[in-house]
Amino acid sequence: MTSLTLVQRLGITPEDRKLRFDWTTLTERDSQLIRDAARYVAPAADDIVRKFYDHSMKFEGFTSPEALRASIDRAISASTSPPPAARSGT
Repeated sequence: MTSLTLVQRLGITPEDRKLRFDWTTLTERDSQLIRDAARYVAPAADDIVRKFYDHSMKFEGFTSPEALRASIDRAISASTSPPPAARSGT
């Protein structure tokens, strides 16, 4: 078994990680709580994942690659752009 973490195996960069946290609105504390709860959640993980994807597939932005890409692009743009008031000078 490899000693690499999942983040390392997937090649997730710090920028990718920040985007994922921003997208899901998770905090570092949330992440730690999830890791701490893993031993309790693991037995139900398959059911949790199935329910997540069953629910997610109801949304066009999740199922359409073009819509998903546009959503990701908007999230990236929003996270790197000044707030609208700052852009308009008001």
